Amino acid sequence: MKNLIVGDGEFTRDARVRMENVQAAKLVDMAVVTQRCGGDEKFAAAVARRFCTQSGRELETIRNALVARDAPVAKRAAHSLKSMAAYMGAEAASKLAQQIEALADAGRLEEILGVLDQLSDQIRRALAYLADIGLNQTQAA
Repeated sequence: MKNLIVGDGEFTRDARVRMENVQAAKLVDMAVVTQRCGGDEKFAAAVARRFCTQSGRELETIRNALVARDAPVAKRAAHSLKSMAAYMGAEAASKLAQQIEALADAGRLEEILGVLDQLSDQIRRALAYLADIGLNQTQAA
């Protein structure tokens, strides 16, 4: 294993990416996914790949709904993302999506953007981690 600290204590870029991905590993739990898939690792990998492709689409749908001021569409997309994230063991992302769903349901679209930024960051880091372990073909590792 490479030493993560070089020279004057600075992390190399690759080391930073690996450390971020280790933190992102807490954002998804492949052991939970595999358990939910009846122990079938191939099925769990397929579920993870589906999450990789679908999560970005749902985030984009929420963004577009905010621009269009379409609360029902934002609510449906947030609900879908909440469920996908929960299935992936991504509890923090699921809770953020749940907040967006509730805000959209209440018609408080102007409050969604800050939460959406947090959710997007959680998803981005989770996708980077999944790419790092070879399950996200939509993003370079």
